[in-house]
Amino acid sequence: PPLSSSAPLLLLALALALALLPSSARAALLLRHRHRGPRGELQLSAQVQKPSTDHRQYEYVTFPENGLKVLAVEDAHAAKAGFAVAVEAGSFYDPKEFPGLAHFCEHLLFLGTKKYPDEASFDEFMALHDGSNNAFTEQERTVFYNEVGHTGFDEGMDRFAQFFIAPLFKQEMVGRELNAVNSEHEKNKPDQGRRLWEILRGTAREDSVLGRFYTGTTESLHRGGADAVAALRKYHDANYCAPRMNLVMVSNMSTSE
Repeated sequence: PPLSSSAPLLLLALALALALLPSSARAALLLRHRHRGPRGELQLSAQVQKPSTDHRQYEYVTFPENGLKVLAVEDAHAAKAGFAVAVEAGSFYDPKEFPGLAHFCEHLLFLGTKKYPDEASFDEFMALHDGSNNAFTEQERTVFYNEVGHTGFDEGMDRFAQFFIAPLFKQEMVGRELNAVNSEHEKNKPDQGRRLWEILRGTAREDSVLGRFYTGTTESLHRGGADAVAALRKYHDANYCAPRMNLVMVSNMSTSE
């Protein structure tokens, strides 16, 4: 189907597959070979096995110099372009003194970077180019996914990349977004599935990550004070690194582009 109707699901499926598959399973799906990229850099690429009815073309590359895993998808029928990243770190990686920090970090990455400091610029750019974006935090991964009109693909990718390079974590944004995280927790309270999960979580051993609270509240995140900002920067530096990142891109361009 055209990407405009399937992009979020396709990107989520591909990004999560990369993040979830152990190396042995990846080896079964990919025929690997080493080669030089367009700038002479060494790349480890692979031929992706796919159904005979799938018209899309795929190229999977791991960059040896930093470990970043990239899956490029060429879809000649795509109505829009899309890109997603699954980071192999989530709520289980929260510092004990900051429950919900991974989820809080996910929220704040949308609110300004060194290259694009305005907190609304990413959403405004995506909307201007008929795009959309979202993200979620799980226990062991955080996933960001986007779709955008083809004319906005290059700059949209550049803006998105800055989330992982140089987010600002501005103090005024930390305080404001903390209210959004706290509201999300309040909204979850009546949900029966969430309540059952909290009961299950309460049976975990005291020293187990399974027993930790992970949504985040005003109190658990220290009211967004300077210590919370410092913890955010430390968490991002430690976990948002190339070996833990899986990038998927879909467009009507060739995979070589």
